[in-house]
Amino acid sequence: MGLSPDQLIAATGDGKGNTVEYITFGLQFECQVALVDDIKAAADKAGVKLNIIDGKGDPNLQVTQVLDAVTKQPDAILINPVNSTLLVAGVKRANKANISRLHHGECAAEGKYSATLISTTWLAVPWGQDV
Repeated sequence: MGLSPDQLIAATGDGKGNTVEYITFGLQFECQVALVDDIKAAADKAGVKLNIIDGKGDPNLQVTQVLDAVTKQPDAILINPVNSTLLVAGVKRANKANISRLHHGECAAEGKYSATLISTTWLAVPWGQDV
């Protein structure tokens, strides 16, 4: 079963007061801005504080951003990776800290995710579930 953007945000817990660190692919791309706007609207509706972090299309910057996001101890981290292979350490650190990981796009080869967002259909699918 697919999840709407509202349900994706609800996957962070009971909603109100939760914090999500959202590391984007890069806000220089129109499609990314549209995606961020949809997710921001869902977060606002749910009372979730969404901290949007611009990945700037830079995979090395995203590595630092993911590791930094983990230190902030949010309720969830949403990642739209430039290069998922480089994010393994950050995903594993989030796993160890018991932070929910939501994902958009290509998933890292290692580590666990709570849900994934499929951009072409604007649906989120619980990790491990067939579409």
